[in-house]
Amino acid sequence: YLEMINDAADRPYLIDIAAGPIFCGKTLPGGHTARFETKQPATLTLHTLDARACRTLQRALGQALAAPAWTTRMRHLQQLHDAPGLDDTQRGIVAARHEAELLRHGSPAQINAWLSRENANAAPEARRTRLNNTAYTLLAQHPARHLRYAESLIDAALELGEDGALADTKAWARHLQGYDAEALDWANRALVHFSRTCTAPQAPEIIEALAHRGMILWTLQRRLEALDDWALASAATEDGSWTLFIPDWQRIEALITLRRERLGLGATPPDLCARVLPQS
Repeated sequence: YLEMINDAADRPYLIDIAAGPIFCGKTLPGGHTARFETKQPATLTLHTLDARACRTLQRALGQALAAPAWTTRMRHLQQLHDAPGLDDTQRGIVAARHEAELLRHGSPAQINAWLSRENANAAPEARRTRLNNTAYTLLAQHPARHLRYAESLIDAALELGEDGALADTKAWARHLQGYDAEALDWANRALVHFSRTCTAPQAPEIIEALAHRGMILWTLQRRLEALDDWALASAATEDGSWTLFIPDWQRIEALITLRRERLGLGATPPDLCARVLPQS
């Protein structure tokens, strides 16, 4: 469930499901939206938008994305983005769909051209964030796309400064290419960064970094240490999106639950900032 700032019922809203559909609705008593479940990790963003405008955008996006050829979808999305009458929120939603289509189907040359336009006047931190987000989106697809190219984007971002998010993406790129010893070094660096600057809003990033390091440790046959990371991630959130990194989840879930009990990780979420430590 998501909740409006105002707790009134019957307020129109739009929920933007990243790289997916948009949903138009009205709040329930207490100001809550309908409940949403997604099979893949997804960011859900809540906007206040007139019901008619929401439905109009919903139809226009549906028509643009219905074209069988991705080049046609891209053209329709660009036309919709440039159409008069959209506000900044609506235009941003269309731009996000355009970006998702590009990263799902575009070539490195096409992605580079887009990055050059987007980063032309951006500050270094914004360029670094966009490079990291682009690389991670490529790595997170099933199957991952353009592994070496994605890692080159991370390396370019790292030249602008290293932080936990960038080191985590670098770790995952190394892991996906089979370099797990190097991947573990980067995963540890990511968690060291997070431990130094740890704040509550960073919790989702830390949980994802733990999930990644757990998978790397598991691949290196360091199974107990992997279960430690996954047990901590499990105790820290009810959001199960981090489990999508774990193959054979149905079998391993019971092991994580047992390890969580052995570590005394109960119903109270642990202090991630105090528990995140590197694995040598």
